[in-house]
Amino acid sequence: MIIKSKVITHPVAEPITVSDMKDILKIDHTSEDSYISRLITRARRIAENYCGLSFLTQTREINLDSFPCGSIILPHGPVQSVSSFTYIDTDEIQQTLTVSTDFRIDIDSDICRVEAIDTWPTANDQINAVTIQYLAGFTNVLQDQLPEEAVEMTSRLVARMYEKRGDENAPLLTDDIMQIGDLIKVYWNANV
Repeated sequence: MIIKSKVITHPVAEPITVSDMKDILKIDHTSEDSYISRLITRARRIAENYCGLSFLTQTREINLDSFPCGSIILPHGPVQSVSSFTYIDTDEIQQTLTVSTDFRIDIDSDICRVEAIDTWPTANDQINAVTIQYLAGFTNVLQDQLPEEAVEMTSRLVARMYEKRGDENAPLLTDDIMQIGDLIKVYWNANV
């Protein structure tokens, strides 16, 4: 089964400020501040996707058609906590599962896994019968927990997008940028 994680609530901050990015780009005016801010957000999202990580605190969600035989992988960690875990039962009623009673979560490993305490209940035979929302990311405000590579990759992507704007054929993820991301990239198998 393929597990795709979507962002429900985006981070309230970015890994690099507009001011710091302007210093890197050697820009001393304010006329492009909003453009640079948009580039930072776009670059972070590209870098997060490449690395398979959530750099800053955000709410993510996965949907499954049924419970697996084993554990469930929560991609794009690090996972901080599970906010809600629901499923539609065979009577088509939404049920809520509770941590420590119905399931346990491994947030200490690089790849977060959720497993049943006993066995998974039976979900209704329908699309998106199981939904897990979770909080993921290194941090929001205290940038000290965020790996330096995340900040470096984001800033290099911003610089590349700024310098190559208008050139639709210019690749964004160049070898030097990917090499930085490879230092923190999480490899997980989406086909569980």
